[in-house]
Amino acid sequence: MTQAYYFLAFISKYFPRLSDGFQVFLSPPDQFQDCRSHAFQVVSMDWFPFLSFSRDTQRPGTTVTPQDSVDVRMLQAVARTLNFTYVMRVPEDGQWGVLQKDGLWTGTVGTLQRRLADFSMLLNWSSKRFHAIDFSRIYAAEPLVIVSTQPRPRPHYLALVAPFTC
Repeated sequence: MTQAYYFLAFISKYFPRLSDGFQVFLSPPDQFQDCRSHAFQVVSMDWFPFLSFSRDTQRPGTTVTPQDSVDVRMLQAVARTLNFTYVMRVPEDGQWGVLQKDGLWTGTVGTLQRRLADFSMLLNWSSKRFHAIDFSRIYAAEPLVIVSTQPRPRPHYLALVAPFTC
């Protein structure tokens, strides 16, 4: 078994509410075992620490080189397990996706809607987007953390009583 399989099995066992979408990867061996080195087209925006990349050129819609980040690690693990490659690029207009009056979308959503890419990373679900593209199960990631300054060293004049304090 591969590391990706064990990772998905771990998530399924200990986080069942998050793992419904992983069952497709944990199916019997005859299902979804090999994508035969298919090259998928991925469209996404940079959103560190979840997805990070460097642009290959400054042209709109350019390909990008993924850098070490959370979603890139997951994508690489699934790609190894299912035997596929991918080419990642940014959307032509550099937007996440806005619904226009004519019913078409801009940005990442529009790229998927027009089938110029196979899938995306880091795209938030919304009821309007749900009608334009298909979504997998989501996983929750909370970007908020508690931040404080580092403690300062105690003044030298407290050195004598410091061992007797908490």
